[in-house]
Amino acid sequence: MKLETRNLFEAQDGGNSPIHFFLLLLSRIYGGVVSLRSFLYDKGIFKTHRLEEECGKGHSEIRNPKSEIQSPQSAIRNPQSEIGNRNNPQSAKVISIGNITVGGTGKTPAVITITRELVKRGKRVVILSRGYKGSCEHSAGIVSDGERILLSPDESGDEPYLMARKLPAVPVIVGSDRIKTGRLAISNFGAQIIILDDGFSHRRIYRDLDVVLINSLNPFGNGYLLPRGILREGLLSLRRADYFILTQIADCGLRIADCGLRIAESSNQTNPKSKIGTIRNPKSEIQNRNNPQSAIRNPQLINILNRINPQAPILEAIHRPVDLLDLSGKSYDLEMINGRNILAISSIAVPEHFESTLSKLGAAEVSAISFPDHHAYQGSDIDRIISLFREKKAEAIITTEKDWVRLNGKIKPDEWPFFLMRIEFEITSDPDFKWLCSVM
Repeated sequence: MKLETRNLFEAQDGGNSPIHFFLLLLSRIYGGVVSLRSFLYDKGIFKTHRLEEECGKGHSEIRNPKSEIQSPQSAIRNPQSEIGNRNNPQSAKVISIGNITVGGTGKTPAVITITRELVKRGKRVVILSRGYKGSCEHSAGIVSDGERILLSPDESGDEPYLMARKLPAVPVIVGSDRIKTGRLAISNFGAQIIILDDGFSHRRIYRDLDVVLINSLNPFGNGYLLPRGILREGLLSLRRADYFILTQIADCGLRIADCGLRIAESSNQTNPKSKIGTIRNPKSEIQNRNNPQSAIRNPQLINILNRINPQAPILEAIHRPVDLLDLSGKSYDLEMINGRNILAISSIAVPEHFESTLSKLGAAEVSAISFPDHHAYQGSDIDRIISLFREKKAEAIITTEKDWVRLNGKIKPDEWPFFLMRIEFEITSDPDFKWLCSVM
């Protein structure tokens, strides 16, 4: 079994090269800014807004470029921080699902699965997403009104469009101003629960539940903040989490970067060891005793999370491949991969996960081209894909659901054996979603 990867934008590790020192300097500056911002929120100088307090304050207009849907919106002023009653039946509950790293945790499938569970329980759910790299990112747009899709992937961004496709009864709204889109979710769609996609670092909105996803295979990268590493915030920011979900747990061995132990360095805090060095998490210890496999697979990671946030329960999840779909929507069993030469195409944060999955499903050989996350495919990219397909004598081209959003319409369905792999997110340690009861 052979796994060959061609990353078109792969950078070589320069070790102590000048560029790495420069990136380290930028990381220190970025870390200082992030720490200052966090301090100002913690002290209430930067205000956290409750969406129900923001509804009905004046009016402005959001225009949906396709549907011409318009919605009353309001000018934003700063109310008292953290005021309100979580149990107010008129309030929309807010669940943030996010991470502290740049991609790679499987957040979009998690949002889809959790939203489905809430809808199954009879809740009116609306998803708020930034709409990264979509044309509506810096304004606002309704991707789906719960009945039809109103924006294209180029307008909405690939992830919100995918959510709208897989959750046809759930409104999806994009825009970088989450307060603005949150008011729209309540006023136009009567949201009972708002899912804040990638919302952990977006502290302007008060949330009833903060769920943080962590990739068990590579939880914190090299331990540095952006741009030297993949951390958006220092590890001590995890104290804000209500739940941790460890993803990619089926593939996780004992490998974990030692960066997790460098809490002081990556958090830009003063003497944090004095605060966290002796903290224990009795709840997590009980969880680990009841789930010995968890303790074996992730002892260092679980220990780090227990030391930082002893109150947050730790859940485990997998990304389970379901089937393959061709361009016409016909489903094929995963057994089709077994014994075949596969060309894998992806533009996701960690393409190695996808390629490894194909290999584990029995592919005789996996060749791969990976593009930057959220890549907008061009004609030249399709030519390169077809060229490698011929060169490697591959028998099928397989891509991810998120990539298919960008590739759809650019591949001729009757010319190439092109498939997308569907993935489901499963919380293996709590399949009944009992942890959601706290916001029901």
